[in-house]
Amino acid sequence: MSGTGSNNNNKGKGVARPAVNNPALTAQRFEQELANAPPDVQDKLRALLQQMALSNAAGGAGAASSGKEPKSMEEHKFWKTQPVVKHDEVVEEDGPIEADVPLDQVRATPYPLPKEFEWTLVNVEDDKEIKELYELLTLNYVEDDDAMFRFDYSAE
Repeated sequence: MSGTGSNNNNKGKGVARPAVNNPALTAQRFEQELANAPPDVQDKLRALLQQMALSNAAGGAGAASSGKEPKSMEEHKFWKTQPVVKHDEVVEEDGPIEADVPLDQVRATPYPLPKEFEWTLVNVEDDKEIKELYELLTLNYVEDDDAMFRFDYSAE
């Protein structure tokens, strides 16, 4: 159930994505990624870009249109402590955060959870379980702050 185009060999591994400050590089990378996407995804992305362009032409989007002022970088206390790209940092290449770990070095037992939680195995071959997982993620975990945009990946 991957909607990010991630490689299945990197399951459970985060991949660092650069925050590129140069719009020309961002557009170039986007065009490269778009060319590799399936045709139906390309059409959806182009339609979304057209909507964004219309929104910007009509008076902007994001914090400006919601009346919120963007936070200053000094206010990002949490993110300053995290292993992520800093606001003014330019990254030339991206890749995995950690190298692949051989299976014999992977922890055999899961980490303990608080008593209110439990680990559950998901059978990806069971359509009912996939539907349940899809609904959990789509309805709860992929929304922007203004509840204006949700990612809607397919269950496949």
